[in-house]
Amino acid sequence: MLFIVLLTFWSAGVVDHHHEIWEPKAYMEVQFTVDEEAQLSGMASSNGTDAGQLVKVAALKAFQDDSRFREGVQRGIDAAERGDFVESSAVWANVEKILKS
Repeated sequence: MLFIVLLTFWSAGVVDHHHEIWEPKAYMEVQFTVDEEAQLSGMASSNGTDAGQLVKVAALKAFQDDSRFREGVQRGIDAAERGDFVESSAVWANVEKILKS
């Protein structure tokens, strides 16, 4: 028995420099082996849900993480274009300070 998951992938259509419209780009069918399905089912039941919901939540989290990453990159690009950035020596000094605390 194979557990099949359909994932929707989205692509961005840029409206202007700061806005994007996300549209469905493609659908993907993911097939799990019997062992993988058993692992998913076990993990899902220990979390009080079913395997399909677990996979859906994981996929949506991946989309959210990707969106936050892209937004962070864009903020960095925008800051660099404004000349608002921190020298790498200052960044490393801050990292070392955080690691020592």
